[in-house]
Amino acid sequence: MFVFLKNTIKRGVNGIDRWSRRSILETHDHYLCFLPARPRSLTHALLRIFFRGIHMAPEQRAKLDPLAPGAILVHVTKFRSTFDFLFYHTRYLQYGKAVPELGLGYRVLFWQHPLRLARIVLARIDHLLRIGGFPDPYRRDYIKGELLAGRCAFLSLVEEKVFTAASSRLKPIRWNI
Repeated sequence: MFVFLKNTIKRGVNGIDRWSRRSILETHDHYLCFLPARPRSLTHALLRIFFRGIHMAPEQRAKLDPLAPGAILVHVTKFRSTFDFLFYHTRYLQYGKAVPELGLGYRVLFWQHPLRLARIVLARIDHLLRIGGFPDPYRRDYIKGELLAGRCAFLSLVEEKVFTAASSRLKPIRWNI
């Protein structure tokens, strides 16, 4: 009787384990800092409508043309702004340029696909139960791997709330380090 119960529980746990690993695609590397560039998604349709009245200067677009095809591209702004990240993500996709998909220091929750959000939650829970703690994209070399794989990133040098007149003596890059 106890052997039967033990085997039944073990089969159930193994089934849940297989299901959870398949759901998160066998990796814990699902983060809110990644916003995939899918031009035909509802997210991008909403973003295009939201940013329709804002245009980029042709000379700004022309600066991206001479970049080497295998270059690691990181767009940098002075102040942290989710608006800027979403704008460049949308416009560069529209113009066929390198789209910043990795927001270094950003957590884009609202614009994620619901299935992707479910994977992020499952990956965090699975990592917590198996390893302990939540996965960190920097310690797990996720960011490095994605950049080497050809993805483009978006980085802000200074948090807007931190960099004030009183702290202007500090160099902005120091906050990033």
